[in-house]
Amino acid sequence: MSYFISHWRGKLPLKLSLWVNMIGLLLVISIVEIFMLARLSSAPTQMLSNTLISLFLTRLIIFPWQLIGLFRAIEVDFIKHGNTLKTRALQGLALLTLVFTFVYSLGVIQSAVFYTR
Repeated sequence: MSYFISHWRGKLPLKLSLWVNMIGLLLVISIVEIFMLARLSSAPTQMLSNTLISLFLTRLIIFPWQLIGLFRAIEVDFIKHGNTLKTRALQGLALLTLVFTFVYSLGVIQSAVFYTR
């Protein structure tokens, strides 16, 4: 549990926060989500409800933890090293993950709705 709190507070190393907690976990969740939804959902209405539950858990609970922890780790790194270019680039990357996650979530919802028709 302390690992999750340390990430939330930005106390983990920036590389760990970025590559493991943000990008790695985001990819793993996306891949597992696709396979789990395909296997667990036999009826179209079941697929839609499973998709919405999955998106709620992963995108409204886990993703904010990832993003906030990453932004805080970026801030701590900036305080230590003072590299503005690196900080802005990482903040831009974090914002791109936000856009990617939003577009991906819309695609998943659209696919589930299309499947239920």
